[in-house]
Amino acid sequence: MSVASSPRPAKKREAEHTSPWAVLAGPAIVLVLLAAFYWAIFAPPTTEKPTPSPTAPPVAAQPTQGPTLAATVTPMPATPTLPVLPALALMTPSPTPWPTPGPGTRPAPQLAPGSKAMVAETGRSGLNLRSDAGTSFPRVGSVPEGFIVEVLAGPKYADGYVWYQVKDETGITGWAAANFLVPQ
Repeated sequence: MSVASSPRPAKKREAEHTSPWAVLAGPAIVLVLLAAFYWAIFAPPTTEKPTPSPTAPPVAAQPTQGPTLAATVTPMPATPTLPVLPALALMTPSPTPWPTPGPGTRPAPQLAPGSKAMVAETGRSGLNLRSDAGTSFPRVGSVPEGFIVEVLAGPKYADGYVWYQVKDETGITGWAAANFLVPQ
């Protein structure tokens, strides 16, 4: 019996005998062609140097000064210019509501030296007496709400208040904000 040979094993034998260089030759040729194409397009132009003509011998070399740095002054405009901003629509302010009545919100009464006044609307904290008219002066005493004081001098205007010099029942003298005094 003879064994018939099939074409497949023959091809397999041919593939086994192919050299690895033959496999790499195709991509290598493509790569060389691409490199040549790139060089042809992007290569720097070659300039031929002209043949120098005979010249006189050089004179003794003089030292040359290297580059120097010079400050340059940029002139400024006489008046600075500001960028132009877009105009905004002006808003009409809404009316401010009146404050809710509370301690010291009533108008200052008109008191005269020699008159009497009662301490009121302090929120039960009492009326501070100060060494002079103004909230920045030190406290010299305090008069409880409901007590009567005698007006000695005033008015003086400071820190948004009307101030009167008063004396309490114990004899302590100081300046008090009139908003917390009710004439008697």
